[in-house]
Amino acid sequence: MNVLKIKSIEKLPDSGVGNCHLNKPELADVVKNALTFFESDRYELHSWCIMPTHVHVLMKLNSDFKLSEIVHSWKSFTSNEINRRIKATGSFWHREYYDTFIRNEKHYNAVMDYIAMNPVKAGLVRIPDEWRWSSAYREK
Repeated sequence: MNVLKIKSIEKLPDSGVGNCHLNKPELADVVKNALTFFESDRYELHSWCIMPTHVHVLMKLNSDFKLSEIVHSWKSFTSNEINRRIKATGSFWHREYYDTFIRNEKHYNAVMDYIAMNPVKAGLVRIPDEWRWSSAYREK
């Protein structure tokens, strides 16, 4: 199982500096749709959250796919689509991403909590299920 953090190239996570393109619903939806498009086919999503400047994903890869291929696919598609919509060119995402393997159940639960609580800690919502761009979201 892999945990990913993918950052937009334009600002540091949660710092409030620079362009927060993923704060725009229509752009966050591009990323959400990309993450969920191949679920169950290429990977199993356990938890995800799209923040204004970065994305967290906890997933289990299906055996036929490599993490680097999945991330490249997400970044390529979303970068092209978002740049088209904001009339920009060039890199949208940082080149690298951060990944880690889940060691045990305690680590898994901590990561699940961290991802769910990220928008709460950033002051975007009061509780995790209010953040529309998260697997914790529950429509009221």
